[in-house]
Amino acid sequence: MRDPDEPTPWGPGIACAVAAALVTAAAVISLGLTLLRVSSLFAVLVMAVMVGGAAPSVARRRADPVWRFVVPGIVAGAAVGVLAFAVDASV
Repeated sequence: MRDPDEPTPWGPGIACAVAAALVTAAAVISLGLTLLRVSSLFAVLVMAVMVGGAAPSVARRRADPVWRFVVPGIVAGAAVGVLAFAVDASV
């Protein structure tokens, strides 16, 4: 457990959040584009199940010291990945 008097490590925390966002966005985009070759409906369904299924597990980890920085990165990466997938799928 973290000492309450210890300062919050913002620098490493933001670096963890950015790294998590990049990895998550890359994974979501690559999976979406690969599934798009099969079927657009199938790709959308798999993306919804993947993001919806991971959300409760990720949300539960928000209060943990390291995960409090990683969770916003995962959420941002998933949002960017789904948005990029939606833009590419509509073109």
